Amino acid sequence: MYQAHDGTHDEESAILAAMRAPKNAQWARYMWWLSVDAAEKQLVLMRDLGKFPEELLPFALDAGGNLLVVDTTNGRVAAWDHETWETTTLAADMDVWIAALADDMEQKLVAAPNEDPDEEDFDDGRLMLMDAPPPPPPEAGAPVVTEDRAARVLVEVLQERKFVEMTKRADLEPLIKELHEALVHPIKGERKARVIEILEDSDVVDEIFANDDKIGGLVEALM
Repeated sequence: MYQAHDGTHDEESAILAAMRAPKNAQWARYMWWLSVDAAEKQLVLMRDLGKFPEELLPFALDAGGNLLVVDTTNGRVAAWDHETWETTTLAADMDVWIAALADDMEQKLVAAPNEDPDEEDFDDGRLMLMDAPPPPPPEAGAPVVTEDRAARVLVEVLQERKFVEMTKRADLEPLIKELHEALVHPIKGERKARVIEILEDSDVVDEIFANDDKIGGLVEALM
């Protein structure tokens, strides 16, 4: 990252807002990259406190004093909590973490910022990660992206947002297969119509609570 850019401008989360983080460390996505100079100063500050582990190297910070760190003994990327002084692992190493972002971008799960100040959803530079399944355990290595990833994410988000309710102990694989075939349809309008039809006809979908526009908007965001 430092070869590409020396930190970020001001206190802006920029790329970190789109990075994967476990549920108990979502706050890690609201930090900003430190420049090399700022990271060095932060390290000196932390070591002056007397208890900061020598193997940890800070590279990002938030207004509350929390850090993103790299463990120099094994490359582990972690979020450091200033209140507990404990770390939460984000990835086995930086390569795995960045690979997850690249995979999400390829699957169109990362939204680019709207840089037009005249628009209501104006954003001054942050990438945003859409709702997605939790990341694999760090020890599993770089995530494997399957071709039906978008369909799996769609099913996950539909349930998370309570757009649909599935039957208990439902086997979702046949539904995911049908949704995958619908999502790769070359005609945009047909994708949405086919997804809605599949959900309405599926034996594993017990109830649909969202209207067609909401479900269609989610399909558009994914594809």
